[in-house]
Amino acid sequence: MKKLLITLILIGVLGVAGYFGWQFFKPSPATPGTSPGAQGNQPGDPVSAPEPVGPWTVFDYWTKKDTGDVYVVTEAGHVIKVAPTGGTPQTLSNQPITDLRSVRASLDGTRTLISYGTARKGIFFTILNVEALSWQPLPQGTTAAAFSPDGRQLAYLRDGADSLSSVVVVDLSTSTPKAKEIIRLAQRGLDVEWTTADDLLFIQSPSAQIPSSLWALRIKEKTLRLVAGEEFGLMVKWGGEEG
Repeated sequence: MKKLLITLILIGVLGVAGYFGWQFFKPSPATPGTSPGAQGNQPGDPVSAPEPVGPWTVFDYWTKKDTGDVYVVTEAGHVIKVAPTGGTPQTLSNQPITDLRSVRASLDGTRTLISYGTARKGIFFTILNVEALSWQPLPQGTTAAAFSPDGRQLAYLRDGADSLSSVVVVDLSTSTPKAKEIIRLAQRGLDVEWTTADDLLFIQSPSAQIPSSLWALRIKEKTLRLVAGEEFGLMVKWGGEEG
């Protein structure tokens, strides 16, 4: 009986010792999302900041698709070209553009439309061709403009003396751009978007107090149709790949 009792005690002691030994030597679980022995940043490690492309305060920028060049419009009104391979940035504007309002590049990045000015001094639009390094101002009285999806044409709205807005399309693909009036609208203060090859959208400035509307113009047929009307705070963002 004594031998049996001693044997049971020894078995219990060995079992307890084996359990604590296994707990001590078992491998630690890997951090979620990593494998044991993986190298690299761990939670809490500092992350290096991206390298700045220049010492400027950026107002807006765009890229040229075929070259990858980055064009920066600074808050001071200069246009600067930055090559993806590095090197010295190139300033494309001899004089700064004051009172910047907006920058809208064509889809391929070859041209960009820059608006500037104030309500008191007047609003102005100019087109920069980064390949030809040329500037082409739009006529005085232009209130809104947009590139076609392929970037080869431009549509703009211009206020006339007769309280009408002229819708004008300019062919930019020729050495001497040609402008053609499409239609006149009895409405001012519109913005324009060129959504497809033959469709323009016109929208009133959105407001929470005053309802606004959205119209679509079929350029070739010169037909205008209401898309959405009398909506408070109406805002439009075209979701097409080319728009």
